[in-house]
Amino acid sequence: QPKERVREVQSVSKSNELPQLHIKGQYIGSVDEIQEMEDKGLLNIRLSNLGVVVKQIPPSPQRKSQIISNGKITTEITPKSIFVKWVSNLDFNDNDVYVLIMDDEPVYIGSSTEYTITQPDYGYHIIKVHHLQSGDDSDFPCPEPENMIEEITVVVSVPEN
Repeated sequence: QPKERVREVQSVSKSNELPQLHIKGQYIGSVDEIQEMEDKGLLNIRLSNLGVVVKQIPPSPQRKSQIISNGKITTEITPKSIFVKWVSNLDFNDNDVYVLIMDDEPVYIGSSTEYTITQPDYGYHIIKVHHLQSGDDSDFPCPEPENMIEEITVVVSVPEN
């Protein structure tokens, strides 16, 4: 039965290209032809001529967040939070830890590679992620340079509410 339907559709359109748009038994076009009509502003006219009511879609609301990525840190910023996700090129060992620092203040210490900073102040902030290595857990938090094996930095701007 599906093969019969394909043959029927192709006999009306004289085209083997799929997908196709048919309205009221009339071939309108292949996907490429429909896109071309839309690009030229002709699709709505064609549909209206066939009696199809074309509703105007309102523009999508403006995104209330911004995403910044430098390849190692990705941040999604809203007036109420900064979601930070990072990627380390180095292997993470059992005794390693990440320290997320915003404006020289540690806001997270742990092994996760993502964290949400809530209620950030309006304005620019410097966010750093330190990947620290230690021989045992008693050394943490330890911002000593000899324990830092990687640092990732990004500057973000938090909008006003």
